[in-house]
Amino acid sequence: MFTPSVLILIVLGSTFLFFLPPVFATNPACGATLTANTTLTGDIGVLAPCLGNGLVIGKNGITLNCAGFTISGTVAGDGGVYLSGRKKVTVENCIVTGFSSGIYLYDSSDNIITGNTANGNYAGIFLTSHSNKNHVTGNVADNNHFEGFYIVGSSGNILTGNTANNNQEEGFSNYMDASKNILTGNTAKNNLNYGYYDLSTSSSPGVPHWDTKNSYTSDTGSGNVLGLAGPNANMSTATSPF
Repeated sequence: MFTPSVLILIVLGSTFLFFLPPVFATNPACGATLTANTTLTGDIGVLAPCLGNGLVIGKNGITLNCAGFTISGTVAGDGGVYLSGRKKVTVENCIVTGFSSGIYLYDSSDNIITGNTANGNYAGIFLTSHSNKNHVTGNVADNNHFEGFYIVGSSGNILTGNTANNNQEEGFSNYMDASKNILTGNTAKNNLNYGYYDLSTSSSPGVPHWDTKNSYTSDTGSGNVLGLAGPNANMSTATSPF
């Protein structure tokens, strides 16, 4: 649906009639696949939560700007914002709640995830299966059932200035072949397990340690129940006031 716009111009007694480009008034529905730059104009799934994925990114190089609106789900879908095999996509200013993962990247690299809030999901922001070299900046992942930020089998990601508080497991987790990820200036408070957890290459399953393949600089936290994982391993540049 759209509303046509008309511009009437009067010049020296003559009247000219112009039809302006249509203004699209509809918001994407739950499960919509986006193939062009999209700015939301309202919430999605708030009155009737999405039963599957919230929004699916269906093309490389596009931007989803949620403009502060909320995408709500029922934990049935993989992601509130779902990227599979995508590159050079920007996801910004979204509030995502009630999904398996608030923002889910599968085999998706060189994307920008910025200024989003992922609360009340199983995992807040999840990068998996060779989702490499993504920039994850200025996001908030609080009050999730598992991790705030969860990286599995992915490398070269840069996480800067993110916040993960009050999650029921870790605030930030590098797990199973997550390597060369760079965490700088992040905050993890009051999580029920560790603030920062790194189990990328441990020879003893279930034993947390800091993997020297990932780096942590000026990452802070307090009030995490299990404290900071492996505080004596390559943490000289991190701040850990537990």
